[in-house]
Amino acid sequence: MSYKARKIVSYFCETGRLTARCSGYIVRWFLLGLAFTCAGLVKANDTSVYGDIATPEFVHQLESSIDPEALSRWSGVVSNPETMSQMTDTFNPVLMRQFMTVMTHESFIDTMMQYGDARVLQGWIAIMSSPKVFSAFSNVAKPELMQSWMSAMTNPEIVSSMTTTVDPEYMTQWMRVMTSRQLAQMMTGVPPQLDAVAKKMPPEMVTQWMDTISQPEMVESMMSIADPAAINQWLSAMSNPEFFRAIANIVEPEILSQWMHSMTNPDFTNSMLGMLNAQIIRSWMNTMANPETIDSIANAVDPELMVNWMQTMAEPQVMDSMLKLADPDLFAGMITTMIKPEVVESMMQAMSPELMMKMMMVMPEMARAMSETRRQ
Repeated sequence: MSYKARKIVSYFCETGRLTARCSGYIVRWFLLGLAFTCAGLVKANDTSVYGDIATPEFVHQLESSIDPEALSRWSGVVSNPETMSQMTDTFNPVLMRQFMTVMTHESFIDTMMQYGDARVLQGWIAIMSSPKVFSAFSNVAKPELMQSWMSAMTNPEIVSSMTTTVDPEYMTQWMRVMTSRQLAQMMTGVPPQLDAVAKKMPPEMVTQWMDTISQPEMVESMMSIADPAAINQWLSAMSNPEFFRAIANIVEPEILSQWMHSMTNPDFTNSMLGMLNAQIIRSWMNTMANPETIDSIANAVDPELMVNWMQTMAEPQVMDSMLKLADPDLFAGMITTMIKPEVVESMMQAMSPELMMKMMMVMPEMARAMSETRRQ
């Protein structure tokens, strides 16, 4: 750390320690936060200062000497839309970019999960999903850092405006962190303590951990805490063709494929369908019946994914749930789209002969399931 940064941080830390004797840990954390801000404002072009104080290693050193209760109280104070908006108005852009980089570091998130309590964590998630706060951050952040706030991705308007500036590599890094099984297990592994919070979980949470919950041991836990309204809101956004195309354009094929593979778990798919309203599923199927959408999927994801999707759809219980919610003719239209020559040609270019044969063997099973469900 540079001499200038050390002096600034040391001064405020010492002041914080003295003041804390009278006012408590919350004051010390406020002064620490002020130290970060002042260090960033010392000299607008002195990026070496920002690099010294806004790193995961430096933050972890601070956290190692801080009472977890103080950390939670400080986090609670800044988990306020008005406070965050005021902070973004005064932060130097370079410092804000460094801060956002730290916040997306996997080891930092792991540390925060160990120290923070559920209410504070939920408060942060709510802040990230605030369009007002997201807009304030976007004014000072580099395009590649805007992707850090993935919780805003359920807003089609925000996604549309982001597609012209996003860095796919950075978005991929963030999604890998948020799909960490360790992180998901921390959130879903202790239902009694998190139940009250999880029932109010915003749809962004479901989106971010869709890959992890495809694991058998995670499905039951996630289904017990997911809010049906959140599931419907998320799928409503995903059924917007422009939103879907935006996602496909900015996410690495590997990550998109990983996420979509998770949706091919029959147990999870059937449970999720049980929470949907008919309007949402019809809108989703209309989107999937669009040749351009199917073509985008075929070009973006790993070829075996198509096979997994069709195998899932061929499961009788999934088929039954789908047809109870959607017009059978609409469902048939989606299947018809998938077998159009231009779509099949695109799929064949990506698939090996073995995979293509496997997919064709699944189709009769799917047709039988559709026929049996219609007769019931």
